[in-house]
Amino acid sequence: ILLVGDSHVVGYGQHFYDLFKAEGFNTYVYGCSGTRAIHYINGLDNCNGALAIENSENSKNNLELTERFFNQKFKEYNPNIVVFSFGTNYLNANGVNSDNAITTLLDHVNGKKCFWVGAPISKSKTNHIFSREINNELSRIIGDRCTFINPVQISELEDKMTGGTFHFNSEGSKILAEALHTKIIYGLSWYSNLMGEDPITDSEVPSVTPGEERMIEGNDEPVVYNRKQE
Repeated sequence: ILLVGDSHVVGYGQHFYDLFKAEGFNTYVYGCSGTRAIHYINGLDNCNGALAIENSENSKNNLELTERFFNQKFKEYNPNIVVFSFGTNYLNANGVNSDNAITTLLDHVNGKKCFWVGAPISKSKTNHIFSREINNELSRIIGDRCTFINPVQISELEDKMTGGTFHFNSEGSKILAEALHTKIIYGLSWYSNLMGEDPITDSEVPSVTPGEERMIEGNDEPVVYNRKQE
């Protein structure tokens, strides 16, 4: 499994790695603060805050995003599952439509199990509105090529932010990693078969948080459901 993304990955990437490594996956995590999809294609001179874990207990806090970085790692590891975690940094980059690299990344992972984690909630009302707009646009562009996961709809994260920023505190980072782990692991029918279990459908995925999202065709907003209330 390969995870690439922005500063949120720097925050939750270690938890993500621990969870999937415990499941027996070869796990690779790359996070670079301030990035959008385009930086993993065109490169970036300096990561002001980074995390790199390459299927090892030894994590690094530095990362050089060379040109075609994602292409190289994807070819090297040939992952079964790819997770992208971008959204927040489109606030300062003329929106999602300014980044053609989103479709470039999707083209690379065609045929692979793919997930895209969008922008989280913010304590700032203005930024919260922008998060919803960004996630709606990301979901539209991604379509059915990836499963879109909207952190805004994970209600336990609402009070797990640092100050007025988009960033999670340590508890929030752990909650997000656990939510992603649940969403991904129970959606893999081949993994369930390997473990001798019946594949679990989307509607049967247990929630590790009170809120979980499902994108319903024709809706601008994800529909939140809670299995405990069904």
